[in-house]
Amino acid sequence: MLFIFKWIFNNIFGLSSLIISLYTLWKNRKHLDVYWDDNILRTKPHSIVAIHNGEPGFYENSYLTRLSVINTSPNDIAFFDLRAFNPNTNINFPLVTKKTFEYGKENTEVFHIINGRHTRLNIPEKNFGVFKANSFTQFDLIICIPENLKEKENINISFKIATHNHLSYRDPFSITRRKFKWFGKSYSSAFDKSNQRHDKS
Repeated sequence: MLFIFKWIFNNIFGLSSLIISLYTLWKNRKHLDVYWDDNILRTKPHSIVAIHNGEPGFYENSYLTRLSVINTSPNDIAFFDLRAFNPNTNINFPLVTKKTFEYGKENTEVFHIINGRHTRLNIPEKNFGVFKANSFTQFDLIICIPENLKEKENINISFKIATHNHLSYRDPFSITRRKFKWFGKSYSSAFDKSNQRHDKS
């Protein structure tokens, strides 16, 4: 027992440095809390409108949901490959961002009209970007779907972050950049309800 106390006393500074290093490593780890809306809304005709210089343009046959992300780490975390797609075919659906406006230019604003009231939507700038350190980010996601989408087909939404992931947690639908951590959710287009989620960080 005396030998143990002597060893600890002689190595106290080394142990302290090790503890501080482990704590710093743990504190600086990349961590996201990802929240998907439980439901996806099939919007009514002419209820999603983009307005540019007073001129409206409408998105037809669209679905609307929301993604919220909390970055609790002290580091910025890049995201990319934000997409909506048919899981049966792995073919992308058009996802509205500020760089892919069908109507207008950069200063276009997008609204959801409900009972005559306009609610401004916060759509992503691009399908990639950065979750700032110690920040909260929320995106309204507008997915434009084909008219011939079959009933009970799902709409999947996913994105990746710039962190390597274990093999068991790689995106099963991804063809490229599969080694990165991913987050995703699957919605039923027929019932406006979600039936699957993956939000591990």
